[in-house]
Amino acid sequence: SYQIASALMARKEPIQSVEAALRRAWGALHEDKTANEAEDTANLALAQGDFAAAEKATTDWDAALAKSPEAALHSGPEQQLALIAFETGDVQKSARIADGFLKVLPAMSPSSTGLDPTIWTQEYLFRAGRIEKTDFDTKRKDWLRNQEAGKQQQENQRLAPFRWAQLYAGYAESLDEAKDALATIEDFSPMPPESRRSPRFEFELGKVYALAGRGKDAVGPLQRVTNACIALGSPIEQTRAFYFLGMALESNGDLAGARASYQVVVDRWCAAKLVSRTAEEAKKRLDGLP
Repeated sequence: SYQIASALMARKEPIQSVEAALRRAWGALHEDKTANEAEDTANLALAQGDFAAAEKATTDWDAALAKSPEAALHSGPEQQLALIAFETGDVQKSARIADGFLKVLPAMSPSSTGLDPTIWTQEYLFRAGRIEKTDFDTKRKDWLRNQEAGKQQQENQRLAPFRWAQLYAGYAESLDEAKDALATIEDFSPMPPESRRSPRFEFELGKVYALAGRGKDAVGPLQRVTNACIALGSPIEQTRAFYFLGMALESNGDLAGARASYQVVVDRWCAAKLVSRTAEEAKKRLDGLP
């Protein structure tokens, strides 16, 4: 089953065993397995740092969903393609992917729950210089207002921290951006208990703390991501979590822990044919440790 493949990946068993478990999982599916197979193949490539293969498989994943008109389904592979481009240093390509998705969006059907999965596109349009910061901020505020409209106050309060992670923490990639995200956190508090936090939420929260120099606050959330059995299911998040955990541990004075965390990133992604920006930074930090 898929769970067996995930466990094998987490235990660092030979990649051939993971592939064999995935083939059995695909064979057990009664519905069309094409999209599942392409998504898993992409994630397996990402876990090994093969961004070129991951890009091809992610494109296949999106193509396998061609019969489905739901925007939310297509948003997943489209966002992953943009993230791969960003991770490999091509923010203009990320913006082209985001813009392309927005242009076909009118032909797709919205989510039955009212979820708008498109806010990620604005980050790449902004980073590529296609929109101004004021436009980006306006888009985020409009998105939040639309997501909150028509919902009970209790539901909006429950979802508030997750929306903060999606809107502000998820965007942060620098000290200033992390500070900006933390400056808004009180408007979305309280944070959910650990039992209700997804790995993605923990990653975004820990990343912001690490970037802001709050290493003690960052370690807990990031360790929960790096310890989770998600090397196969969420390879980008977990690998980047190791990098930010290294930053946090380094700022806390735990150089041995920082070294081990950076090494995971280097081992996974430094051999990539398409250069990983996270791996390059991890290697610099690793080389700079005493």
